[in-house]
Amino acid sequence: MLEVDSIRYTVGDATILDGVSARFDAGCLSMIIGPNGSGKSTLMKIAAHEILPSSGDIRYGGRSLYAQERADVARFRAALSQNVDLAFPLTVEEVVMMGRYPHFALKPSAADRDICERAMARLGVDRFRERNYLTLSGGERQMVQVARVLAQIWESPASGSRYLLLDEPTSFLDINHQHHLLGILRSIADDDVAVIVVIHDVNLASQYADRIVALHDGKNVAEGRPSDVINPELFFLLYGMRGKMVRSDDLDFPMMIF
Repeated sequence: MLEVDSIRYTVGDATILDGVSARFDAGCLSMIIGPNGSGKSTLMKIAAHEILPSSGDIRYGGRSLYAQERADVARFRAALSQNVDLAFPLTVEEVVMMGRYPHFALKPSAADRDICERAMARLGVDRFRERNYLTLSGGERQMVQVARVLAQIWESPASGSRYLLLDEPTSFLDINHQHHLLGILRSIADDDVAVIVVIHDVNLASQYADRIVALHDGKNVAEGRPSDVINPELFFLLYGMRGKMVRSDDLDFPMMIF
């Protein structure tokens, strides 16, 4: 379990996160929703140890993130930020292999290469393995980056869980590939991985998430199953828009229309 405990983050006089607490379980696809500026990406950066909170704690498997070596955490927790810039003309295979760096010192083993092959195949980018990453479309690059972080946590640790943190992974993807990727993330979570996703599309979150955390003005304003969390009142609080909840026998999740 990943536990976010009373996280506060300030920049000057601005409070970005104001005492946020939440939990993210293994075997669960959790999604964080909220308007721009609500603190979603900041929370992900803190959980990934990219920035330090002003106060509060992050715990992986009951142990504080700050009491563990970064190299050790990198073997069971992988994170994908919104914008990943690569300036060098690496092949797709080389980019995915970057996910295995925490697992070897000098050169990858046959097992590392096999894991990368399997991660590329799972994301459908194995056909690009020899391509220059910089020549790919934005959506293709995004799928390669997901393959990279998946390769990083491919193996189950001797004890404890694996964690995959993704900040807006559906960016740059068309609607078909959005559903394709979220289906893959759903299957990864089913393999006893805690998958945490920041997403803007509330209906996608409602369709795929096991659990939703809603942030507003740096606070956790709702947390639970989509059917318990998604409603017109919350949507108006988050986005200032009036919506209507649609339920039917053809849908096994609540949908908002406007």
